[in-house]
Amino acid sequence: MSKKVTYDDTRDIAIRVIEKLIKLGRLNDENDHYFDIQDTIQDEINSVLNLDIDDNFEVNFKVNTNKNKMNRKQLISELMKLQSDEFDAKEVMYLTKKELMQKIIECAYYYKNELNVLESEYQSLNL
Repeated sequence: MSKKVTYDDTRDIAIRVIEKLIKLGRLNDENDHYFDIQDTIQDEINSVLNLDIDDNFEVNFKVNTNKNKMNRKQLISELMKLQSDEFDAKEVMYLTKKELMQKIIECAYYYKNELNVLESEYQSLNL
């Protein structure tokens, strides 16, 4: 599945940014000088997306529709299973999803190394 972003979309984003800045009081709605700011915002977005009004009016992005993304609660549950006796609920409370994933990966590497050691010991016993 893909998502199309057009030159018009980036203009709309730039307009919404200006409206938000005015609403937050960061920009005064007195003059038309904010049109220059809007153009600059749109130019920067278009530059990142490689959009051009003449040559490349739209760009398609692949949208990740993976429904198997784990939420924070599921990640903590998996980490609890992996760490069993060493699980520290207070420590885990403050971890981000990214940090939780890192802990799970560290556990996986630990168990993989342990398995390799056990396999090599087993093989040495069979010789």
